[in-house]
Amino acid sequence: MDRVRSLIEEKRALTFKNQQLTTELSYATTPAPYVFIDLKGRVIEFRVRGKAHKVYHADAIEVLDEGGKPIPEASLRTLAPNPVEVLEKAGGPPELKPPPASAPDANGSNFTGPDPNSGPVHSDAGILGVDAPTNYDVALDGNVTIQIRTVPKETRWEKARGTLSETLAAFAATLRNLTGGGRSEAPAVRSAAVRITFDEESAKAFYHSILPTEHVFFLSAPPPPVKLVATLNPSPARAR
Repeated sequence: MDRVRSLIEEKRALTFKNQQLTTELSYATTPAPYVFIDLKGRVIEFRVRGKAHKVYHADAIEVLDEGGKPIPEASLRTLAPNPVEVLEKAGGPPELKPPPASAPDANGSNFTGPDPNSGPVHSDAGILGVDAPTNYDVALDGNVTIQIRTVPKETRWEKARGTLSETLAAFAATLRNLTGGGRSEAPAVRSAAVRITFDEESAKAFYHSILPTEHVFFLSAPPPPVKLVATLNPSPARAR
C-alpha cells in the first residue's frame, strides 16, 4: 500500500512540475522579465529567460478577499489563471529622505551637512531627494491586487495578543480538519488581494522592480498527499 501511494504521489508531483514549466516556457523564450511569487515559500523572483536575477524574501504572504478575510489559493487561481499582467502601481506619496544629523537647520539656508544625494543614485527618486513608498498597491489584471505592507512596530502586549490569536486560530483549524469541517470548496469571490509583508528596505526596492506590462505567476502549493482507502468488509461474490 505504501509503495502504491508513493508512486501515485510522485506521478502527481511530476505532473504538477511539468505544468509549471510548460506555463513558464512561453515567457522564458523571450527577453521580457516576469515575476514568480511562491505563495507557500514566501519568495518572489524576477526572472529573465528562466533565470532569477532578483530575489525577495517576504515576512508573510496572505491571500485575502475584498473584505480582508483570508481565502484559499484556489479562489485566486479562479480569478487570475497564470500569468496575470501588471497594470499600474498606486500608493502613498513618496517619503522625503530625512536630513543628516549634522544639518543645523533642515528648513534653513545654512545647510552645512553632507549632501544626502552625494552617494550612488539607483533611481530617479534619489535625484529628486525622495524615497519610494513602503506601503502601496500593485493592480493586476483579473481584479487581483498585490498589497505591499511593512512590518508594524508592535508593543509587547500586542505581540503577546497576536501570538495567542495565532495559537487559537491554529487550534480551531486543526479541530475543523478532525471533524471534517475543513473540506469546503473555495468560495466565489469577485476580487482578491495578495498581501506581501516586507521590511522597509525590501518594500522600497520592490517598488522599483515591479513594472507595468510585466507578467506575474502565482506558484500554488503542490497537490496534497494521496489517501488510499481500503475496503474492510468486501461483499461476498454472488454464486452463479
